Amino acid sequence: SYLPTAEYAKALTIYTEALDLATRLNDDTTRELILGNMGLSYRNIGDYYRSFKYQSESFELAQKLGTVDLTPGYLNLGIVYWELNEHDKAREYLEKALELATAVNDVIGIQKSLLNLSELDETDGKLDEALEKCERALVIAKDYDFRNEEAKILQRFATLYGLKEDYKSALRYFDKALELSVNYDLNTNIPSIFQLKGQLLILQKQFEEAEPMLKEGVAIAKHQGEKQTEAELHQLLSQCLSARGDFQGALEHYQRYSELRNELFVEDQRQAMVQAHIRLEVESSLREAEEHRRERDRLEHELAVKQQELTAVALQIAKQNETLGKLTEQLRVLPAGGNDGKKKTTSILQEIDRMRNNTNDWKMFESQFDAIHAGFNAKLLENYPLLTPKEVRVCALMKLNLSSKDIANTLAISQRTVEVHRLQIRKKMKLKQADNLATKLVAIQ
Repeated sequence: SYLPTAEYAKALTIYTEALDLATRLNDDTTRELILGNMGLSYRNIGDYYRSFKYQSESFELAQKLGTVDLTPGYLNLGIVYWELNEHDKAREYLEKALELATAVNDVIGIQKSLLNLSELDETDGKLDEALEKCERALVIAKDYDFRNEEAKILQRFATLYGLKEDYKSALRYFDKALELSVNYDLNTNIPSIFQLKGQLLILQKQFEEAEPMLKEGVAIAKHQGEKQTEAELHQLLSQCLSARGDFQGALEHYQRYSELRNELFVEDQRQAMVQAHIRLEVESSLREAEEHRRERDRLEHELAVKQQELTAVALQIAKQNETLGKLTEQLRVLPAGGNDGKKKTTSILQEIDRMRNNTNDWKMFESQFDAIHAGFNAKLLENYPLLTPKEVRVCALMKLNLSSKDIANTLAISQRTVEVHRLQIRKKMKLKQADNLATKLVAIQ
């Protein structure tokens, strides 16, 4: 939700938290998605090194998961390599994207790969190769009626032919792009077409044809708020009028060009400051999120240790009661040995029963349990007021994931009695047969 409004600091902070959670849950599918979005977010704020880092991790995960179409991953990495001025790597990944997209007949992926490779060819001075890829992309645009893409590809043709100094072909493609844009109301393309065509006409000294077209382009660009294109059109008009001897008109257009250029410079500086501020905000947010993560991990570790200690206490009580229970059974089968022996045995048995039912041990356990799971008993009784004190104790021990045997020994009761308590608890909590009682108790905080 934050990405469309360019609130990248907030978006990246949330993505970082989500990534941490997905990592802890071993959810690689979600991790791949998050890493890819983080890479795109960093690319939007001009941090290409971090963009590359996250795009690479996302891509590696996609490979590990056996994702069928890796075209987007190769495309994104190819573009980032290009931004980092590593053209060989960019070409390698873009060509791989084209290969994969072709294998699965992903026409959009094929077209994007071809156009990116065409621009890379142009940058490297390989104009014929760039034209060949544009031709293949144009076939797709026509076959699938991608009119806006077709208009842009026609402009690419015109630009490439202009660089080859084949001005006749360049003008022909500009006219085709203009016709398509007018016929299908693709108005955003028109100012740039007028600008590029105007440059060619001026190069060929066709000033009379260039002037009205450039003036029309200025009006459209101004209406659309395209300051960069408007400025370039004013500059071309200044050159055109100067060549025709209209120096006053040339000066007026150059002054407007200069004003727009200054406005654009200020806007560029402001945008650069905004991006720098966003990067600082992201860094600050991520540092804060990392501190919170470390604090959370520390608290979770402490909680885990205390949980282990609490379970150990419960198991110690269970072991003690189990041992005392075995002693009781052994004493009961010993010969009486007269009245004195019988009295002694009875006394020992009474002492063992007292030890097995020692409330001090349970109070110590309850005290530690409440320190870790504060409010559990109160919340349990608030939701299920019909539970008895003994059933509440069974619930507490189940929350620690103790077995029925250990629960029985801890409470000095039989396993059968524990099972009866569990059944009563399920009834009072109105659980269905498919519901897991232990899971339900763990969820109560």
